[in-house]
Amino acid sequence: MNQMPRPGERYRHFKDKLYQIVAVATHSETGEKMVIYQALYGEFGVWARPLSMFLEPVDREKYPEAAQKLRFERVDAAAAGDEEQEEARTEGKEREEARAEGKEREEARAADKECEEAPARGDNGIPAGEQACGHDDQGSDESSLHPLLFRFLDAGSPGERVNLLRLMKGRVGQAEVDSLCTCLDARRPDGSIEEQIDDLIGRLQMQQKYQTSRLRRG
Repeated sequence: MNQMPRPGERYRHFKDKLYQIVAVATHSETGEKMVIYQALYGEFGVWARPLSMFLEPVDREKYPEAAQKLRFERVDAAAAGDEEQEEARTEGKEREEARAEGKEREEARAADKECEEAPARGDNGIPAGEQACGHDDQGSDESSLHPLLFRFLDAGSPGERVNLLRLMKGRVGQAEVDSLCTCLDARRPDGSIEEQIDDLIGRLQMQQKYQTSRLRRG
């Protein structure tokens, strides 16, 4: 016979989520025993389920792949604590990645908007006296370079630079790609301009992952 759940004990649902027992209550109308339990993830919702259902075996016809025999199985405090920490780390990582993706989308939209507005303003996007990285006064005509290149040079993060590189596809020529390679201290990749840009994007994404991993460890 299954052990009666006690307040404070932790149980794992067969779908691999952790819960903590709040109380075993008695239904005021029917006298049925009810388990009151709280999720240890997400919004920490509190739930009630008849004791008989709480302790019943998993329906194997409906869930043949379930790893445990019972709907809820008790776990010891140490194991539960380790799992909680791992879930918290996973949720924190997911939130961090979602924020980073949202920021990148906003930066991409802003860059695209500025690029579209530049011709209407008659603005080539080049500050007075500013030169492309790796070019001097004897080099190529800066006024012919795409304004996205200069936004790339001013970008402060690998994520923003990746978004700008994506916007450059179909808009820039070899002169801009050569300037990008010089600024990133990278050998010019093989292939078409789009393939060269994809190669530079891969380099920056690796740099972005390294910086994110280093911040987590810190």
